[in-house]
Amino acid sequence: MNIPVQRKSRAVAGLCAVGIPLLAAWIWQTVEVRNYDRSDTTKTPVDWNDPKFASTFILFILNWVFSALWQYITMYFVGCFSNNPRRAANNAGVLRGVYSIGEAIGFGVDSRGISYLIQSSVILGFYFIGFCTMAYLALFVIKNTRYFEEEEVTIPKHVELEHAQQLQVEQAEDSERGTNEISKTTSKGT
Repeated sequence: MNIPVQRKSRAVAGLCAVGIPLLAAWIWQTVEVRNYDRSDTTKTPVDWNDPKFASTFILFILNWVFSALWQYITMYFVGCFSNNPRRAANNAGVLRGVYSIGEAIGFGVDSRGISYLIQSSVILGFYFIGFCTMAYLALFVIKNTRYFEEEEVTIPKHVELEHAQQLQVEQAEDSERGTNEISKTTSKGT
């Protein structure tokens, strides 16, 4: 069954489905690492047999899965800004570059021995800012289509047909309004 879902609705649904669990996982992560000590890693080891293993493993899976999905949802948002393939490819390339810079900074910060609590809190803050920014974009910036606003766009046939039908309806309504206004003007003049 092919149910059409608007681009804006997909953006909001995807952001909620990915962003909310991601933020929850990083809040959990921040709470989890509050007592970790970088200088003594023997204090908090977790082994398969430890009672704490299950919760630590679930947290690990949540962080990895939703962090990866976050990259996909941000790429979806970037794709929503243009239907022009060249512009979309350039935007995607810039986003991948930003990901790489962020990863390099993350490894650099970790190599300096910054506490896990600070690292986790900063990452949570960045995700929260990203979530709020993307919520704004989903609600106020993303349009359902940009096909007829840009050049160098290949428009699918079904979109052209739908647009042609919509134009015919709008032209008929404009024509009817014009006829009504002419008749009002004519009746006022007599």
